[in-house]
Amino acid sequence: MWVARTGWTAAWLVAVGAVAVAALRLLAWPFTPLTIGIVALSPWLLFVVHPVLGAAIAGRRTVLAAVCVAVGTVHVAWVLPLVTPTGAAVRPADRAVGGIGAPDGGGGGALSVMSVNLFVGNPDTSAIGAVIVDRAPDVLVLVELTPW
Repeated sequence: MWVARTGWTAAWLVAVGAVAVAALRLLAWPFTPLTIGIVALSPWLLFVVHPVLGAAIAGRRTVLAAVCVAVGTVHVAWVLPLVTPTGAAVRPADRAVGGIGAPDGGGGGALSVMSVNLFVGNPDTSAIGAVIVDRAPDVLVLVELTPW
């Protein structure tokens, strides 16, 4: 008896936690490293509500099932556009470089991204500059960029 009650308590804790994650993602406030991390991981954190929904339906827990359906619907609405290959929901980055949803209808070209760790105090900056000029990336990310 107490095992079943503990299981449903755990299911409720998961459901309430999922509601909190969904609310945080909707509000995105305040911006702290913790909240930014939770919002970034919300597609994975909210996934746990789906097995709880199955258990709630099997156990005839209607209120728990209703909460899970609400959170699960929001979760699917957020994640589905990111995993569908076509359709109206295309990431803005795809439009920006002429990708899947480009206004001109083309597939666009490849976007080259280069990340260079300059290492503070690196004496060979001219070689790094030559590599950058040689490869001519579309996007250049400089890590540890400090004045020399």
